[in-house]
Amino acid sequence: MTILIEAGGNRRRKIDVDSERFDSDMSGACGPPATEGVMMREINADEYRALSPDNLNFMQHVEMAQARVAREPGAVVHYFQTDPTTVVALVGRPIPHPSSRQYLYDAFWADPAVLPFVAELAMWCKAHSGLLLEVNPYLVLSTRNNDATVRESITLPLAPGAHHLGLSTSTVDPSKRWQYVVDLTDGYLSTFKGKVRTALKDTARSGVMVSRAGGDDLGKFCEVQAASADRRGFLPRDEAYYKSIMDAFGPKAYGLLAEINTEATVTSLRGRIGSVPPGPDHDDIVAKIERQIGLLSSESDTVTLHGGFFIETEHETVYLTGGGPSRLMAFNGVYAVVDEAMRISLSHGVKRFNMMGFFPDFSRNNGLLEFKKQYNGHIEELVGTYAADLRPARYFLARAIGKIHRTLGKA
Repeated sequence: MTILIEAGGNRRRKIDVDSERFDSDMSGACGPPATEGVMMREINADEYRALSPDNLNFMQHVEMAQARVAREPGAVVHYFQTDPTTVVALVGRPIPHPSSRQYLYDAFWADPAVLPFVAELAMWCKAHSGLLLEVNPYLVLSTRNNDATVRESITLPLAPGAHHLGLSTSTVDPSKRWQYVVDLTDGYLSTFKGKVRTALKDTARSGVMVSRAGGDDLGKFCEVQAASADRRGFLPRDEAYYKSIMDAFGPKAYGLLAEINTEATVTSLRGRIGSVPPGPDHDDIVAKIERQIGLLSSESDTVTLHGGFFIETEHETVYLTGGGPSRLMAFNGVYAVVDEAMRISLSHGVKRFNMMGFFPDFSRNNGLLEFKKQYNGHIEELVGTYAADLRPARYFLARAIGKIHRTLGKA
């Protein structure tokens, strides 16, 4: 089997891969085999940027690919044009192997139009020391209402040369297959549930201030992120992670911190106790305010309540990560951060606000999803992961060696 690849202008070269062996490796694949003689052009970053559609997902932006390579030692990125209107960025992550360096290639949240060309991409990856190719198209399988009932859906598409990893057993974190999206309009606050508006009034009374996190503030930002990551079981990120994205995207990638001045807030809270009107809820409201005063009694002069990190593209604003110490959740810092990000997004004309992933537990026990549902958006289920197992035996061996290295490193 041969793939024709045009690289660097009009220079063409052929990649010949053992067709029988490749086909046997793809024995579990969906759809027909790769098309003989398909043209696939390797392009540079500038060409890729020029050919990219306006609604390109942030994970497929040149800037994000560059950020990934910058923070992953030995990683590489390659750009392809698979037809006149489709481009894809492949990131290769090195994995140790006894004979030579091998790569795990992925096209995360790629243009869905790349699916018919997965077999050709797999051929290229196999010819370039690839053990595995994973493609995650940014394609919505189903759109759901707040109660998880399906509003509309499509049939799971095929990807020639690859097999789907399954909708419930994907090796990709299931929280990356589900996202919560809010469509912003002028006067958007009126469309949210009452708890959001009440929380924002409380943040105003408590003197919550929201500012951009950068430079020295990144360390503080990472600290509050880590607090939530440990609590929710997510991987905490370090300063280098956020800095690489901010360096790549410039002002379109930013962190926001919600903070309060302890002394001023305590003074304000004590003043509110005397103004609580009489009534059946009087004692409960006073008790709540006194608990908040108690929470701040041992804190420093300035307290960070919540931090959120956002990336804005032409298509949407993405709430990439967020978190804060659980002991201070009563001060509603998260609501102040989200509201400020929504204001920024609308001011730039971006009306799709993506609050990103959650685990697909639709019971009321899923606190993260319940929080997001207060914004009266909708749920999107993505199609998930397509994998081409290029060299299964070597991949298994490389993973085993990697596991041993990690175990010895912890010893």
